[in-house]
Amino acid sequence: MTATASLNPANAGKAVDGNDGTYWQADRSMAIGQTFTVTFPAKSVKGVTFTVPFPSYAWWPPKYTVELQVNGAWVKQPTTYAGAATSVATWTAVTATGVRITVAAPNGNWWGINTLTVQ
Repeated sequence: MTATASLNPANAGKAVDGNDGTYWQADRSMAIGQTFTVTFPAKSVKGVTFTVPFPSYAWWPPKYTVELQVNGAWVKQPTTYAGAATSVATWTAVTATGVRITVAAPNGNWWGINTLTVQ
């Protein structure tokens, strides 16, 4: 799985490296439209879960949307999800090659992801 982000993309891979001791952070306050994207070989996906490195710092987007890359196009899921220290978004399974999370509500804290998994 490959990761990239609209902010601090060089460190995005730390969110998917399997190491609980590393994490990605945006390096600035969350704003609407900031993204974190993972791509992978085509597979059936039905959800994404991400955790923050420091739960007491509220490093998660208050609200976020999810898009799936299906047949080369990004398709937005119809739900806006609520963020938390462990954020979980689910949908009906679909074959996809990517998941993009987009901040849908600002937060004065930085966005950080310790671990991201696609189900």
